[in-house]
Amino acid sequence: MNMFVTPIFSLQDVEMDVRERLVTPLIEKLGYTPEEVVRERKLILGSSTPVSADYVIETDPENELELPSSRILIETKRPEVPLSDEVLDQAVSYASHRKIDACHIILTNGLQLQIFEYVGTTPRKLVDIPVGYLRPNLPRIIELIGAEKIRKYFAGSDVLEQIGSGGFGRVFKSWQRHLHRIEALKVLNPSVEFRSSVTLRFERGAKGLASLKHPYICDVYEVGIYRRRPFYRMEYIDGVDVVGYIKKCDLSLEDRIELFLKICEGIEHAHAMQISHCDLKPANILIANGGVPKIIDFDLCHIGEKASTHVTQIGATIAYMDRTIWSNPANRDYLADIFSLGLVLWSIVTGKVLRTDWTPDDLRLGLIEANAEWLGQVIFRCLYLDRAHRPQNIEELRGLFRIADWRSPVDGLLAAAAGPLSPRDPKTAYELQFQLWKQNGGLPANSDFDFMRMGFADDPATQDEKEFIFRCACAHWRKPIRTIFKNWPTRDIIAAAKKVVSDKRLDPSQVGAVAESHPARKALDILVVTDEYRTKAESEMVARFYLDVLQGDRLKRMLHNVLDDMARLQCFKQGKSLLRKEATTVLIDLVRSRIPKADNGSRKHISKLLDKLSPVKCGDDSEAVAKLAREVARDPLLCKKAVQLLAVMRSPHATDALIEIVDEAKNQNIKTFEMILPWAVGIKGVELRKPVMEYLEEELDDLTSKFRDVVEGVLETARIHQDRRGGSST
Repeated sequence: MNMFVTPIFSLQDVEMDVRERLVTPLIEKLGYTPEEVVRERKLILGSSTPVSADYVIETDPENELELPSSRILIETKRPEVPLSDEVLDQAVSYASHRKIDACHIILTNGLQLQIFEYVGTTPRKLVDIPVGYLRPNLPRIIELIGAEKIRKYFAGSDVLEQIGSGGFGRVFKSWQRHLHRIEALKVLNPSVEFRSSVTLRFERGAKGLASLKHPYICDVYEVGIYRRRPFYRMEYIDGVDVVGYIKKCDLSLEDRIELFLKICEGIEHAHAMQISHCDLKPANILIANGGVPKIIDFDLCHIGEKASTHVTQIGATIAYMDRTIWSNPANRDYLADIFSLGLVLWSIVTGKVLRTDWTPDDLRLGLIEANAEWLGQVIFRCLYLDRAHRPQNIEELRGLFRIADWRSPVDGLLAAAAGPLSPRDPKTAYELQFQLWKQNGGLPANSDFDFMRMGFADDPATQDEKEFIFRCACAHWRKPIRTIFKNWPTRDIIAAAKKVVSDKRLDPSQVGAVAESHPARKALDILVVTDEYRTKAESEMVARFYLDVLQGDRLKRMLHNVLDDMARLQCFKQGKSLLRKEATTVLIDLVRSRIPKADNGSRKHISKLLDKLSPVKCGDDSEAVAKLAREVARDPLLCKKAVQLLAVMRSPHATDALIEIVDEAKNQNIKTFEMILPWAVGIKGVELRKPVMEYLEEELDDLTSKFRDVVEGVLETARIHQDRRGGSST
């Protein structure tokens, strides 16, 4: 990068001088591209009179972070105008405009440069230097607002890396600029940020956690909204989850119980503040340095006495969640935390994470292996389906340790404890399977799909829900199911199909009957059969997705299935189109990549691809296709297939290619010549080709007797066809 030269201005210079000689090279030095900079951004401030923001810089964040983009406002003045409070107020009014929503403000008049961070309502001054001192201060300015830094900037913090996710948000390790410390930053996921119910729940969890001050609960420093994305800053815990910790440290049973009782202290404090965690599990209990437990992730917490009665409010980890919630969502309360604590105790004692389909017998076997069967007296009482028989608070739970007797049998407790889930209504079954999928991934394979399907919403609220339903349809695909997607936006169906097609857990290498049942194959089939619900423009969106699939490496073995599906789209049932040209280019590249191999396998692929290049399928009747067919025809084993492709094309380029192929074939191989001639003349094509017939008539005298007999026979047949068709030919 060129060295930055500090410009010198006088009071006689104008604002344009400041822009061209200072601002433009500074923007370039900060690493922003011209595409990221908008000059003279038009705004309306409280009246119909438009004003202009001098510069607005907008950067896309790091893709994997999924943070909102950041914007910088730059306001310039001529040198004789001082950078007063009035100038800052004007810049703030622009920066806070809904079309800008800037995170930083830069003010300059060519003599002075000021940089402000604008988070919240009050700008914070970061830099205030004479322009003459700009060059030695450039490293510091680049560190604050350079393009690389801003792409990982969020609400006063520099995002370092993602360290986890939970509930509805993602957790990042971050550097808080003004407090100069490492923090954890939790940000609501972009896929759910516009759902008011989820946003309120996220904010409620953040505020609930912020209200709790206890050594065993993670501290929250700030709750806010940045660029319309809710977030909260909290204590960074450099540790591992509780199960990982006890494995690493190989704690004794006594130490494990002591650790569990500390966790109970934290939950007891939350209950005293009328907050139920509602998602207690080992992953939400981190162990900091010194073995101190820290309870995190209150996103699903409930504050107050009454819980929601809607199934959709359930989102906790299924394995550790109170089973009674599925029949009565209002049971999201303190007793639900008691249930979860019983299972957390089991995981701490055994060093294992529960499977979703656990049974009481599984729990008992785990305790026996850990030589701690007597703790079943504590654990199974927490798991009673009859909630009245559970410990009613943390104090009663602690008391169970004092009366638990390893000699007492737990058989009676097993019979009364909760077991595997079995929802009785479609909506609950759907919600359960959805939550299971979110937590475990993979492809849902619920055997009672038709029952669960009755619980689907006509218009699922989130892309996650749509992906889940789409995956279910892939696992149980049959054509009548297509009505599920009748009212879905095409973009959402494509997004779901893209997830399935690119899912690395789904092996795309199967062939034959197995490939036909492959989820990716079903995903593509769904796109085709729902094409009847689409407009032409939407059909073209699907076709472009198919073209992307063709150019990828994931579904090589399903190549011809993809092409067959694409040919069935309504936008490919028309004649000429830009899409056909794009598809033709892709297909030509695929054929050419196989030509050098010249083995039976590659010939088989080429033959199939030539079929798809037909104008009645995916190809374009163009010179490029005719040229390719001409190349392929040089292989004797593919000559007939190339001629058959040319025979269904109507362009003069196809006719010229046919003449060249016939010219090469004459006097060489009588079988090949005899095989391709009816197609070349048009007896077996879309129409007779008069130029080919005329060429053959001119060549008759130069042919050997065998070739002449073949040509005369074909020409005679062609004339008969011509008479029947009324003399039409090309």
